[in-house]
Amino acid sequence: MRILLDEKLASDTEDLFAAAGIKTDILKLRQPALETLVRHGKYSALVVRDKTRISGEVMEAAGKSLKIIGVVADSLVNLNVMEATRHGIIVKITEYGNSYEAANLTKRLFIYVLSKSFQKRDAQEALVLKDVESIVPDSYTGFELADKTVGLIGCGRVAQALAMQIEPHCKCVLGHDSHPEVVYRNHHLTNPLEHPLIEYCQFIEIAEEADVVSIHTSGDEKVRGMEEIYRSDRMPFIVDTSRNETCHRSDLLSALSEERIQGAAFTVPYQDLIKGDVEESLKPFLSFGNVVIAPALGKPTGEAHRKNSRTLVRSVINYLLKQDLSLAVNPPKTFGGKEEQRYPLSVRSRRVSTPLRL
Repeated sequence: MRILLDEKLASDTEDLFAAAGIKTDILKLRQPALETLVRHGKYSALVVRDKTRISGEVMEAAGKSLKIIGVVADSLVNLNVMEATRHGIIVKITEYGNSYEAANLTKRLFIYVLSKSFQKRDAQEALVLKDVESIVPDSYTGFELADKTVGLIGCGRVAQALAMQIEPHCKCVLGHDSHPEVVYRNHHLTNPLEHPLIEYCQFIEIAEEADVVSIHTSGDEKVRGMEEIYRSDRMPFIVDTSRNETCHRSDLLSALSEERIQGAAFTVPYQDLIKGDVEESLKPFLSFGNVVIAPALGKPTGEAHRKNSRTLVRSVINYLLKQDLSLAVNPPKTFGGKEEQRYPLSVRSRRVSTPLRL
């Protein structure tokens, strides 16, 4: 049993393979050299970064000896899962990369603004949370989303990760993106047989149906059409965890002042919260009791990357030694496996009796 390991991951993970008695070849994994490296059929697994392209030709060259590919990433932009499945190769990815951390923060804010304790809160100032782990309301039950429709504006990596976490626990996940062809290419083209978790729709449908609207646009792109949401009879909660001011705060402030939305939650840089140095555009929001302000996530730290890499490698080792399927993304039925086999990232459920855990 031998592993081909990306040299950029070696310092964080090589000791885990050694402890398991598995030999590793540590190399710089780049195309087209990768196809030549695996051609002799001596590798049971590849452990790579998301920048490494694993083509169908590489899988073909590796032969039947290649059982599993582990990718330290939030998504699989350089690996075709359907092609891997066709070759009988299990694919595993990092469960909690930066996109998943941002999605988890958004999910916690959903639960907070929908909780009974927050909605009954009688205060004249915003609730400021300085610790992400503390974002659990006193009245938390896990069923806050059970009868709610969630609307996502922007359907990139964070929105996809968020939908994966909340779809089994809410009524419906709607999504609108101004670049639908990019969303399709990045998240659905490589897995055409897998049903999307997000029900894509027009902006007006989110305004008419969503109980909670979450902003996930990227870069400096501004959200257009928010006035439709602010006029909606649904009076939704607005949650914005994007890094930039992607929706006009003056319009959001007017909607809060005129009680056209239930409330709002958004993030600001952690250091600003600690220092109490809130930027001028945010200061008016501090006087609203139905507003939550939480610390924004920064770029992934070196320690977070190391933790993610080691978690993935342990899962790869456990598959090779014990057939463990944690972190696998391939649909189980395509391998003709046992019915009790479970792929955590591809399980779908509509049972609202299952509580959402934070």
